[in-house]
Amino acid sequence: MISDPGSAGSPRHDKIVVLALVVLVSALAWAFTVHEAMRMDEMEAAMWRDMNMSMNGMKPSWTPVDALLMVAMWSAMMAAMMVPGASPMITAFATINRRRRERSAPYVPTAVFLLGYLIAWTGFSILATTLQYLLQMTGLLTTMMESASHYWSAALFFAAGLYQFSPLKETCLTYCRSPDGFILSE
Repeated sequence: MISDPGSAGSPRHDKIVVLALVVLVSALAWAFTVHEAMRMDEMEAAMWRDMNMSMNGMKPSWTPVDALLMVAMWSAMMAAMMVPGASPMITAFATINRRRRERSAPYVPTAVFLLGYLIAWTGFSILATTLQYLLQMTGLLTTMMESASHYWSAALFFAAGLYQFSPLKETCLTYCRSPDGFILSE
């Protein structure tokens, strides 16, 4: 059995460990995001070159390194924004783990649980990078991630509006508002 960092056994210790993990992951993600934002001046010339290419009917080029950097950027932004919001669930998970350890029941370390969140967000980041690449190659998105088509923009706003009034939104909210159902069913 893998030991959990919150093995001291107190609810306060669980919260401290979770807070430390959340702060660490968020700080690293925000540091990377800020670093990349500061590098934007250096990259602006290359982006303008690619944007001029796309305006002249040429497609911007992506190398495998560009794709990996884009996945890293999307992943860092996802972690920076989402880890703080997931902290109540992570804290609840740590508390459940502490109780399971006290009963000598099997448990999953809280760090592994957080890693699961990071893996899911990295998966989303890969999808976002792929979509960004496809949209740039079709000329619907500039290298500055701005819409290159008024029709595309209108279609996105229309789709978002339809979602707001659809039963799908209510269904998602019913199941996603609170982690209580997940916790109580385990």
